[in-house]
Amino acid sequence: MTGLVGLIGYPLGHSLSPVFQQAALDYYELKFKYELWPTHQMSFHR
Repeated sequence: MTGLVGLIGYPLGHSLSPVFQQAALDYYELKFKYELWPTHQMSFHR
């Protein structure tokens, strides 16, 4: 089973996080996939 981790926010098109984070996960042989989850602030309720 592969877990999911990621970055929530908007905009995310400029983010280099997936490259660095996935490299670290792979290096340590952790079974996770790093994803970007574009989410506008208006999607969150207070």
